[in-house]
Amino acid sequence: MALRLQLLGCALIAVLCAGIFYNEFHAYSSDAGQHYALVRAIMDAGGWRGITAPHLSASLTSYPPLSHWLAAQVGLITGSGLFGMTIFTAMSVGIFYFVVFRIMYAIDWRAPLIACVIIVIYAMMRGPLFGRQVVNNYFYAQVVGSSIAAMTMLVVAAKLRQWHAVALDLFVIAAVQLIVATHLLPAAQLAASYCFVLLILAINRPSLSAICRLVIFAAITIVTTLCSPFAAEVYKIAQSEGGAHINLFGNRGPQILLIGCGIWAAIKLLRSTRMDEGAGLVLASMGLGTSCYTLLQIFTFWLGMGSDYAIAKNMFVLLSVFLCIFAVNVSLELKPAANLKWRRIDLALVACLTLALVTTRADLSPSLLRTSDVVKFQNAAREVTATIKDKDKRPVVISTLWPRNLSYGMTIGDMKVPMIEGERILTDTLPNQDHINFVLMPKKDLATIAACERSSPKSDVAVLEVACYNKLKTARFPDAHIQDLD
Repeated sequence: MALRLQLLGCALIAVLCAGIFYNEFHAYSSDAGQHYALVRAIMDAGGWRGITAPHLSASLTSYPPLSHWLAAQVGLITGSGLFGMTIFTAMSVGIFYFVVFRIMYAIDWRAPLIACVIIVIYAMMRGPLFGRQVVNNYFYAQVVGSSIAAMTMLVVAAKLRQWHAVALDLFVIAAVQLIVATHLLPAAQLAASYCFVLLILAINRPSLSAICRLVIFAAITIVTTLCSPFAAEVYKIAQSEGGAHINLFGNRGPQILLIGCGIWAAIKLLRSTRMDEGAGLVLASMGLGTSCYTLLQIFTFWLGMGSDYAIAKNMFVLLSVFLCIFAVNVSLELKPAANLKWRRIDLALVACLTLALVTTRADLSPSLLRTSDVVKFQNAAREVTATIKDKDKRPVVISTLWPRNLSYGMTIGDMKVPMIEGERILTDTLPNQDHINFVLMPKKDLATIAACERSSPKSDVAVLEVACYNKLKTARFPDAHIQDLD
């Protein structure tokens, strides 16, 4: 594979996904609000090092910053960090599938087509595929990190037999640490996958130097990761049982079954391709790396370390990689394919771009709203807040026009309300009058209460007195003011 052409493909799919999906929003999870608040804090501080956000939790402000910093830079250009998050989410999903499909194409050109059909069908059934972790959940940093990991393995597939061993190992070590500054899970998956690449090379050509190469790479990766402050913070978060909404594979039995199938499929692929030391070896190593790392997490959980939450977050990449390897194995069992050639353009590039777009479209659905509509209100609400002279109290955002997670994100991000107060929005609990002065709502929201409105400097933002809002809402809906988000 010509690396320059494949990196061009990554750039193209990123641009296409940004253009297609920038105005969509897919997340139901309250995590989206917290991620947005961190992006907003970075935008306000001018960088992640200068964050001063006492209204946010310490675990949020110390979160690995790379993915949020990237979203903040786009937010400074587009006017909202919400655009930045949406754009980088779509770009990351598209890049991941383009890379995996391109590696598959190098093995058998029919394999990406088979995988695309399987993934699209399963996505329509709401299966926990890569990309769905920002729909049912909102694992934003994990998605960005996984796309960087995929691009790293694309470089490995292209340069495994061309770059000097030390140069390639150092490149992967650097990539792992870059991803650690994004999220620990994809960094660990990348390290495990590359360890299997080195292990298979050592099996193919047994030598002391090959074994030493594997040991040295693993040791340096572990030490540098343990020394990273970002890894320690994510590991601390992973010990808690957060909410991961995963259809079927949230249970231990299906998880172990998927791991077993993933290892079986990867070994089957290796039997056919490992001596080529090319795309087949790399794809199989990705399957073995993700499967065995998940198995290791299950084992450590049985020993009292980790959490079900951390284990479940592996399923998205694990399932998608398994289905791709399964598709390759199916294609290799078919009658040998004709060798397709195209004189003027790279057919592989066009085919994988198209399939990646189709797959991304299937995964990132449905869109809940137009992001631009929310951003328009968001910026107007910020202007209104700037005119409110009250140092002790802050306004909150409430609306029935979009999911509560967005109102929550604007409240703790733009209005700078402490998270413990902002969380009342998620359960539709009345605002605390001791800390909140006004309720900001879109003027066109039918849930506004005209009797509570005061003058607003922005015609599309309704400003409601919180005491009046609480009184009249309770009178109107006496039994409906506390509801669960899900």
